[in-house]
Amino acid sequence: RLGSIIYFLPFFFVLNPALVLHGDVVTILLEVGSAMVGIVLIASGLQGYLVFLGSFTRDMSATLARVLLVAGGLALAYPEMISNFVGLAAIPGAAMLHQRRVA
Repeated sequence: RLGSIIYFLPFFFVLNPALVLHGDVVTILLEVGSAMVGIVLIASGLQGYLVFLGSFTRDMSATLARVLLVAGGLALAYPEMISNFVGLAAIPGAAMLHQRRVA
C-alpha cells in the first residue's frame, strides 16, 4: 500500500509545472514543499499510520481520518493556493478524529 503513491506522482507533475522546475524560485519551493507534504498525507492515509499520531485502527472515525488524509494530499497536489490550505486543514482534522477515538 505504501508503494502505491508512485502511481500518483505522474499526475502531480502533469498538474503542476513548478514540479519540473518551471517558474520562479519561490513558486518552485512552495509547490515542491506542498507536493512533498501531499505525498506524505496520501501515503499516511493509504497506510493507516501518520507520524506523531500513530496508527489508525479499523473503526469508522479512523476510516474517515484516512479518507481525509488522502483527500488532503490530493488537494495539496493541485497547484492553487486555496487547495493548499484545504489540504493542510486535513492534518488537524485527522488529528481531531484520532484524538476523539483515543479519548
